[in-house]
Amino acid sequence: MENITLELNDIKYFINYISEAVVVSDECFRIVAVNDAALKKLDLNIQTVYEKKLMDYIPKDELYKVQNAIKNNINDYYEVILKRESQELFPALVSGKELVIEDKRYRVSTILDVSELKNKEQELISKSTEQLKQLKHHVITKTTSSVQEVNKIKEIENAQKSQLQSEISELKYDIMQLNRKASLMAKENKILLNKIDDVEEKYYNFKNILDLEISKAKSLKLYNFTLAVIQIDDFIRYSQKVNNQAKIDMITKAIKRQFKHSLRSMDVVEYETDGYYFVILPNSSNQNSKELIDRLVIPKRVEDEILTFSCGIAVVNENDDSRHLYDRAHKDLEKNKQEQLEKEKEKKLVRDK
Repeated sequence: MENITLELNDIKYFINYISEAVVVSDECFRIVAVNDAALKKLDLNIQTVYEKKLMDYIPKDELYKVQNAIKNNINDYYEVILKRESQELFPALVSGKELVIEDKRYRVSTILDVSELKNKEQELISKSTEQLKQLKHHVITKTTSSVQEVNKIKEIENAQKSQLQSEISELKYDIMQLNRKASLMAKENKILLNKIDDVEEKYYNFKNILDLEISKAKSLKLYNFTLAVIQIDDFIRYSQKVNNQAKIDMITKAIKRQFKHSLRSMDVVEYETDGYYFVILPNSSNQNSKELIDRLVIPKRVEDEILTFSCGIAVVNENDDSRHLYDRAHKDLEKNKQEQLEKEKEKKLVRDK
């Protein structure tokens, strides 16, 4: 743990306010921080936990669930079987969030142990099944009994039903308590994610992240990430109309937040100046990038003005550096703006006829 940065220590400080287990791992899934609840509930050894990976605590046949959640940017809780340090398996609800600190990617995973609820549920199912079997056997063997015996069977049946209903009510109460706990955890997670966003906003450098992605693509020979540039159309005219720099700053930040919410957690958005945004889209083909960007360039109403957007994209290749990517993305932007201008001229000619 000697190499953990001050910013990660800040995150470790924040996660100790979370009542459930929280594990922070790097982009290779090496564990770099855990909170006190994780040490206790996952039975982790503080002396060895930082030598392990997150995947060491996930059974092989459950890995696909976690990989699917990461790939599809699922931030809501999903159910998965995990392993404690003792190799004991237990059911859990898990959620994850990616963040960037000092140009490195980390994943914050929150783990809710639902062993107790699952055990109660299984006990109730087993007990109910056995009671129904006994009741069925009793009814079959007593079909020729007297009215008095039939009434007695009904009394037994009603008593068993009453007991079953009582146990069902207890289970419903347990589920309600779990839902309440999950709701409280969602609020705690929101606080944590806001803290994470603050740290990410303060410490990350877009240019360094872009260089890191290019270097990673070249070392792995996987040229599957895209740089996109998005421009607010007629931004100079709009800025002059608003004539209030503080308000313009507020609007551009609000648009950046909308962009981030519309993308995957692994994607990175940066506002430069003069209405230009840059977006890094890892693990994305040319077609996939266009689909992601299409989510962003939908016209947006701001008070009495409708803002429209133009975009250009550049997929990394083996000879690229960041300047090449910037230049090709800008050229694609200008090409698309020119094509759009030509289409508008054609439409005007048709209308004028």
